[in-house]
Amino acid sequence: MGFLAYLSMAVVSIVIVRRVFLLISLRASAVLILLPLIFTLRPFITNGVYAPIDLGYQTEPLISYLDSSGVRVFHNSTLSDTYSQMIPWRAVVREAIFAGEWPLINPYMLAGDLLAGSAQPAPYDFINLAGLAVPLIDSINLTAARAFLLARRFDLSEISALFAGAAWMTSSFLVFFIEAALGHTMLLLPLVCCAAIDVVRRPSIGRAIVLSIALTWLILAGHPESLTQVVIIGCAFGIYELWRQRENRGRAIVAALAAGITSLLLSAIFLLPVIEALRQTTEFASRRAEGSEDFVTMSWKFSGQKLPVNVIPFVYGLPWKEMGNAPPLITPHNAVIGGVFLALAVAGVVLTRRRERFFLICVAGIGLLAGIGFPPLVQIFGHLPLLSLARNERFIAATILALVLFVAMGVEIWHRTIAWTMLATATVISILAICLIPLMRGAALSDHFIHASIASLVIPIFLAGALLLKFRRVEVLLVLALIQRVADVGGMYPTLPREAFYREPAALKRFVSGDLHRFAAEEYTLLPNIGTHYRLEDVRGSQATSLRRLYETYPLWSTPQRNWFNRVDSLAPPFLSFLNVRYALHNPERTLPPRWRTVGHAGRLAIVENTAALPRAFMPAAVRLNVPYPAVIDEMRSAKDFRAIAWINQRDTPHNGTEANGYGNVLIKRTTLSTYAIHADIASDGWIVISQPAWKGWRAFDSGREIPVRIANHAFLAIHLSRGHHDVDLRFRSHGFIVGRAISLIAWIGVIIAGLWSLRSA
Repeated sequence: MGFLAYLSMAVVSIVIVRRVFLLISLRASAVLILLPLIFTLRPFITNGVYAPIDLGYQTEPLISYLDSSGVRVFHNSTLSDTYSQMIPWRAVVREAIFAGEWPLINPYMLAGDLLAGSAQPAPYDFINLAGLAVPLIDSINLTAARAFLLARRFDLSEISALFAGAAWMTSSFLVFFIEAALGHTMLLLPLVCCAAIDVVRRPSIGRAIVLSIALTWLILAGHPESLTQVVIIGCAFGIYELWRQRENRGRAIVAALAAGITSLLLSAIFLLPVIEALRQTTEFASRRAEGSEDFVTMSWKFSGQKLPVNVIPFVYGLPWKEMGNAPPLITPHNAVIGGVFLALAVAGVVLTRRRERFFLICVAGIGLLAGIGFPPLVQIFGHLPLLSLARNERFIAATILALVLFVAMGVEIWHRTIAWTMLATATVISILAICLIPLMRGAALSDHFIHASIASLVIPIFLAGALLLKFRRVEVLLVLALIQRVADVGGMYPTLPREAFYREPAALKRFVSGDLHRFAAEEYTLLPNIGTHYRLEDVRGSQATSLRRLYETYPLWSTPQRNWFNRVDSLAPPFLSFLNVRYALHNPERTLPPRWRTVGHAGRLAIVENTAALPRAFMPAAVRLNVPYPAVIDEMRSAKDFRAIAWINQRDTPHNGTEANGYGNVLIKRTTLSTYAIHADIASDGWIVISQPAWKGWRAFDSGREIPVRIANHAFLAIHLSRGHHDVDLRFRSHGFIVGRAISLIAWIGVIIAGLWSLRSA
């Protein structure tokens, strides 16, 4: 089913390209459709999964199912974000959409986190939406390539453009991130550049609409940092084309600006909630105070260490083959496109006479310097709006894009010249690799790995040069280059049996019931966020943007880890009871805290129940009003029972101090992923505390009348009710979402009308 979905998507894409951009021959169309299958054909044929889901089996309770899962080795640990974030996010987005609701809240991590507002779940991404047509397990295998269009826009032949498309699609950077929001965003870079060039060459309403759709897709792909970088690179291509063109410059600028504004309006439903949420996060506060994470790694030594990886990718090992002692913070952001493609790019750089040559050399050079964290460039970025907060090593995508265009230009050079250039390039790379052998041995790589890797890099280049001298047909180079890339990065992601896809231990099913309660696990058990697949409402979670108020409560109940989840080291903290944690996975070799009891087993772990867990909504006996931060954290640290007292930030009154709270019966149930129904019989006026993280956007309606929502226990919700019976509808509808939805709806209607008018008048 997944294979048929991929073919359908690919055919539709080709039809759109032929209608909107340029005619493509049937032969080229077939090649473009088949190219992604060099990685995904095996999972399609074997009914398997092309994803690193094996990593979930590293810890209990899944490790107990290792023998029957089909997982034999743990393949590539550097892909942890894919199995623990990207795939679980897609699962809950699907759940929301299939339930007929907006994907706004994810209840399965961090006690209830943002979904669309956190950007990377990318619920409106066109690729992810297309994947809804098939089961989640099949949608993961979908992918595509687009550099063909940009090469054709540089007036290169169809066969040359196919080389560019193949080199772009198989670049190590894109293959590594293809199942993440970053990969989906960077995948669109050639399309954005192509649309920008078209607007300059033929400024019109139709071209502006095409650019606006490309930019909208880019925004909806869900990675704001790389969105900024793609837009900057696209602007560079557009400005270069504007410099080349002597006519209609004013119209082109107006059309491009109109496209940019239109894309912002079209994607307002996504952008405004993200912007609204961003200011509430720990990461935003940290970046504003400290600047980009690039400053953490910035040094001349680190830049020097990263430079050779862009030519000799295995200098520090390859995680899916053999891992050496890589220097700290070495990342997968590199410009590797493979030996044969690299040799063709060298031929293009050295021998082409095209006027785009110097522009592309500049693009490649700046991208490379950004990718290795060149200190002077990092300092410059640190003074530029938006870039000062971003990880700009992702500008390495500009280098890759320039290289694949040089590949296409190299293909168009006389075959004997290409052949000798490739042989010379192979010789130089061989010498460089041999010189780096001491560095590789210093990284604890085996001689077998070193020799095999060098041979797999340079022998295909020598062979390609020799074959070209003999047969004088460049097509043979494409086949050889693709074989080399499959050998190099085809194993980056494992193909695993379907039964290994987040297999649910039977013991976990007892955690899912009709009543509301949350789950936790000690240390590295059942790594977040994979509990999403089992409908476990975990208080832990791994997220790129975390609620600052919630993060400030972590010392009360968990241990934050840099760029990973908040680890629960003990079940003893009373704050876990406040968080509605009723069940947990516990190491039986450790002492079980009071008020917890063993109720079952999951593999080597004990399933334990918290007899002191508080309901999701309750009325505390007393309240402390308007205690400022950080004093409120210090006071909560000494609390033994959060039913006895709660801390309320009333905001609209300066009153503070401790006072008795009212009392009554409160019942809460979830009606959708982002709404609760609260039924309360209040005997005396008082506060109801709800252990739902207080992202801005939670609204309460008492019998249809909106009532104020306040902050409880520094990071959660509270409402005040008077004596009597109340039916309260608590829903998450942020101001950004409501306004953005209206703007996007009007904008899409306008674009459709303008597009139809443009087609009619064409």
